[in-house]
Amino acid sequence: MPGTTNMNKFLLIPIKYLYWLYALSSFFILMPLVFPVACVASLWAKVKGANVIYQASYYWGNCWMFSIGIRHSVNSSSLPDHNKQYIFIGNHISYLDIPMVFASKKNRNSAYWVKWK
Repeated sequence: MPGTTNMNKFLLIPIKYLYWLYALSSFFILMPLVFPVACVASLWAKVKGANVIYQASYYWGNCWMFSIGIRHSVNSSSLPDHNKQYIFIGNHISYLDIPMVFASKKNRNSAYWVKWK
């Protein structure tokens, strides 16, 4: 049928908006769980507080990615050379950038390459 493709796209529009609404609401439900931890930990010693904030952000990122149905894996087999200097830049065009970074770094001193499944 000639108009089937357009009809399928038309039917997917409400599903896309419902998923977007679900992802946004789950983001705002999970974020308040991390915010108090970050506020309290920021009052602690500089290194200890930062480590606690990173751990909380790591668990938040993994919970949020799981709740919206995104699987990811962390590949640490090709780490950058520590004797060289690098600059890593995130473009932040996607709403997934920051949660993906937090979900892939268990502590703030680790470096990983993230791969989508």
